[in-house]
Amino acid sequence: TLFKSVFASKLPYFAGYGQQDAQEFLRYTLDCLHEEMNRITWKVPYEELKDIAGETDPQGSRRWWANHINRNDSFLIDLFCGQLKSHVTCNRCRFVSKAFDPFMDLSLPLSGVCLEDCLEEFMQPEHLTGGERFNCPKCKQQTNSTRQLGV
Repeated sequence: TLFKSVFASKLPYFAGYGQQDAQEFLRYTLDCLHEEMNRITWKVPYEELKDIAGETDPQGSRRWWANHINRNDSFLIDLFCGQLKSHVTCNRCRFVSKAFDPFMDLSLPLSGVCLEDCLEEFMQPEHLTGGERFNCPKCKQQTNSTRQLGV
């Protein structure tokens, strides 16, 4: 199409017809539109958030969301953005690291017959071993761990 041709002329990465192009195109387009419409004109410096002992999931979610919204506020965020909850549990000391990362899209496995099945599989616990081991701040070393995702 003409739209794709014009777009690809500005960004050669999108010139082909590979399978990943549609998702990458969606991500790139949403990001560009968001940046153009971002209500935040002066961005505060990025702050890496750390775990806070005793913090509940709702408190952590609100804190992470506020950190995100301090730099990103557009109607696209209002419409498309969600939070991916990630709990990583150290198998040695049972320390739990929590994160609530923003997302505009999810890459779900297409193994189910309905969206709920795909989400359920996406959120299955994942064992992190070998090169994916967790750097536990309590044990002060890399350990085998389990990651549990949620939306």
